[in-house]
Amino acid sequence: PVASADLYYVGEGLRIAVFLDGGAHEDPTQQKIDNVRREKLRDCGYSVIEIRHDDLDAGIHRLKTRLNC
Repeated sequence: PVASADLYYVGEGLRIAVFLDGGAHEDPTQQKIDNVRREKLRDCGYSVIEIRHDDLDAGIHRLKTRLNC
């Protein structure tokens, strides 16, 4: 991959990159790095799902929706 994510799912016509974001990802410098990585994956056809430490339920819901679960 052109950038690293925490999890990948490729199958059934889907390409998903999942990022598990802890508190360190709230830092403005880290956010810029994250945005570059995620945009590279989007440019390669991945859907990017972010699961934030402070809103796990919403992130898991987005992932399940994308997987049609």
